[in-house]
Amino acid sequence: MKNVLLTPLFVINVVFLSAQPVVFNNNYGTNSEDVGFSSVVLPDGNYLTLGWTEGTSNGLSDFYLVKNDASGNVLWKKTYGYLNRESGLSITASVTGGYILAGSGRSIGNGLSDCLIYKIDEDGNELWHNTFGFPTDDYLRSLHELPTGELLICGYTEFGNAGKNLLAAKLDAEGDVIWWESIGGSSAEEGWTVTADASGNSYFGGWTQSTSNGNSDFLLVKKSVSGITQFIKTYGGSNVDSGLKLLIDSNRLVFAGSSHSYGSGLSDVLLLNLDLNGNQISQKTFGGPDHDYCRSICKTNDGFALTVKSILIDHLNPILIDHP
Repeated sequence: MKNVLLTPLFVINVVFLSAQPVVFNNNYGTNSEDVGFSSVVLPDGNYLTLGWTEGTSNGLSDFYLVKNDASGNVLWKKTYGYLNRESGLSITASVTGGYILAGSGRSIGNGLSDCLIYKIDEDGNELWHNTFGFPTDDYLRSLHELPTGELLICGYTEFGNAGKNLLAAKLDAEGDVIWWESIGGSSAEEGWTVTADASGNSYFGGWTQSTSNGNSDFLLVKKSVSGITQFIKTYGGSNVDSGLKLLIDSNRLVFAGSSHSYGSGLSDVLLLNLDLNGNQISQKTFGGPDHDYCRSICKTNDGFALTVKSILIDHLNPILIDHP
């Protein structure tokens, strides 16, 4: 299986996870700061990588999209933005053709910073864009497209309790809001990941500090197709635990993040195995003696592949594991 790992400054490492040889390792960017955040592998073996660049004539920063061939050569680069700061964070291939670019922007919208989404065709030409947010700072962190073309958005907003709440939203195929909600307790919450099951129920994940121990726990919110909250659940120990990535595997959820409560290091990767009602089936931790943080997770034929940030060795490390 092939996976694409992104590090700052648009350094792209392409590896085969079974043996982990580096196929290519190239730098792409301008004379200013450039950051790569998300990528997709195209059917023809080419790559699209999204992030942001400060090397732009439009504003402080723009969405930055780079297309590479299978050998890492640049085919084209494009920017999307306005007069202030825009930051691209997520790219996904659309079921209706083309691609969805998602991030945050300060140039247009309702608040100081709003969620910003572009739909582009296969050549990178803009088809439409849309913004949404409360009259405060709002930050998009994850996007999931449904088979209908509708979009689920997860992030966080400063509109609500205690300065920061999880932001959950559903948009139609043109980027218009169907429903959205700011979800929070007595302290801070952040949303970082979203997915959906075969019935169209949505699952928003992140972390909450509205806990009895005063630290943070994994936070999971399930919503129906129409946006009605089915449950809000937390998971964690006596220390800091942060959920970052969700995926659906058959009739269960795998919730990955980092934990200071469990494991043998200063912080370890924590994988929770949950049913679709949020009940915990099992958990697994792994990592070295220092800090380890989960950055991404995907399904393989016989388990899962994760990208882990290790402070001790100071690089992104791809890891294959079996089912938790």
